[in-house]
Amino acid sequence: MLLDTWDQIFIWVGNDANAEEKNGAPKIAKEYVDTDPSGRKGLPITTIKQGAEPPTFTGWFQAWDPKMWETDPLDRIRF
Repeated sequence: MLLDTWDQIFIWVGNDANAEEKNGAPKIAKEYVDTDPSGRKGLPITTIKQGAEPPTFTGWFQAWDPKMWETDPLDRIRF
């Protein structure tokens, strides 16, 4: 997943991401910035791994739940 906060790009890599996704994400993020029609260039691109999200990333999500990954999402909606 890619998060664009205007002055920084975050790549969030989930635990279930495959090797192609993990290796391709930085290239995709760089291409995203390089082709941005607003002219932004050279933005920092930060990779965030699931379970190690810093406040500079989670702060963009009002309802971020750090325990979200402790249970199966399907189990949460079944009950």
